[in-house]
Amino acid sequence: MNQPYQSTTRRVVACDGIGSEDLSFRRTSKARFAETTVLPRCDLPVTVAQHAQAIWRSQIIRLLLMLSMALVVAGGMSPARAEIWCVSTPGELLAALASAADSVESTEIRVRTGTYFLTTRLNYNSASSLQVSGGWQGSPGNCSSRITAPGQTRLFAAIANTAVMRVQLPTAGATSVTLTGLEFTAGESTMFGVSACLTVRAEANSNATVRINGNVFSGCRSENLSGAALFVDAASASVSVTNNLFFSNTGSGIVLFNLNGSTTVEYNNNTLSKSFTSALPSTALNISANGSNTIRLVNNVLWGNAHTRDIEAFGSPISMGYNLIETVGSIPPGSVNVATLSRDPGFVDAINANFRPRADSPLRNSGGIPSVQLNVDLDGNSRVLGVRMDRGAYEFQELFSSGFE
Repeated sequence: MNQPYQSTTRRVVACDGIGSEDLSFRRTSKARFAETTVLPRCDLPVTVAQHAQAIWRSQIIRLLLMLSMALVVAGGMSPARAEIWCVSTPGELLAALASAADSVESTEIRVRTGTYFLTTRLNYNSASSLQVSGGWQGSPGNCSSRITAPGQTRLFAAIANTAVMRVQLPTAGATSVTLTGLEFTAGESTMFGVSACLTVRAEANSNATVRINGNVFSGCRSENLSGAALFVDAASASVSVTNNLFFSNTGSGIVLFNLNGSTTVEYNNNTLSKSFTSALPSTALNISANGSNTIRLVNNVLWGNAHTRDIEAFGSPISMGYNLIETVGSIPPGSVNVATLSRDPGFVDAINANFRPRADSPLRNSGGIPSVQLNVDLDGNSRVLGVRMDRGAYEFQELFSSGFE
């Protein structure tokens, strides 16, 4: 793993045809410079005056370089560039997240395929933008191609009572955070307010944009009412949770949104199934919202869970459309619930975690058009293949665009 940088060496004439000096500097993402200087040397005889003039010229050049460096640091000379990491071990992933949190530029972390056994929770606390994506392949240290199928990059909590990841977005900064192509698995949490697998907190006035798209959450365990698989605690943020699969998680709540202030949530084309709990009554998807929030749930599947209710919401009204939900709990007055189905979704093989729709599935060609949507499903296959978008995380692979096989 190599941290990206640019290295530049310049040869500057210090006396007319008589000598020279080498100035070299390294520019990292935070525009820090290390400078080395070789004193002027003259290959021809020079006078004292000529030598002094050469030194004077070199000092002027050095001052000009320092001034240009200061302007870069101030952001006036160079556009921001994304810093890209390619990681293949837990240690490299931890180091990349630490560097990203300390950077003033946006960072992209490409995580190679494989299982990452974590002995400590992954943490990111910064106002700088971040993208973490899994499924990358290529020669060692080179993430040149990507597999979009789920489960190729597993973040596995290897120590008891260890959560997988926590993202903290402070006030101000207009941060953008994207997590995609990852499997969060085997996390445990006994702490209130901490999910076993993924916790995202966006503080008041953070103006953050959070995208949790195309991931798998499995084997997450928590009975602390904080979302065993996913806990989003946000104020004044925009959150998109799309094309994710939640299965075989254990907790009194599997996905929990705690919203305050003015937050927009788009929860679209997710599948939540086969979750367990020892606490009854309980809810698989729980939304608690205070303030002027906008909450939309479109094309989701919640089925085959051991909870008393599959969904329940409190506070701000929510808008629900074209979902398939086994049991709907209470929702706030003023909420909208359109075209919800409550029948067997027709998974290919739910027992063996194949939640793709069968040919006779009611999920096929029955979905709506969400405000925020992706052009591909969880497998990386195109949407829409039939006459309409399918419900759930997977799109049935039609042979013809008319919807016939």
